[in-house]
Amino acid sequence: FYVMDRGYMDFERRCRWQVELFFKWIKQHLRIKFFFGTSENAVKAQVWIAVSVYLLVAIVKKRRNLWTAYMKSYRS
Repeated sequence: FYVMDRGYMDFERRCRWQVELFFKWIKQHLRIKFFFGTSENAVKAQVWIAVSVYLLVAIVKKRRNLWTAYMKSYRS
């Protein structure tokens, strides 16, 4: 019979919840519908590529908005 510490169980639940939130974010923002491979390396590579593309798109959008705002102020 094994007795677990209540604090450890809370810690474990919080960690599991963080993993759930991470995968929810991946599904919502990275649009990964399925993984091309089943190995750990394949999944890691696909996630890193998707995160990189997401960040590049975010940077381009931010720069485009800054350029648009600059041009609007310049024309006024």
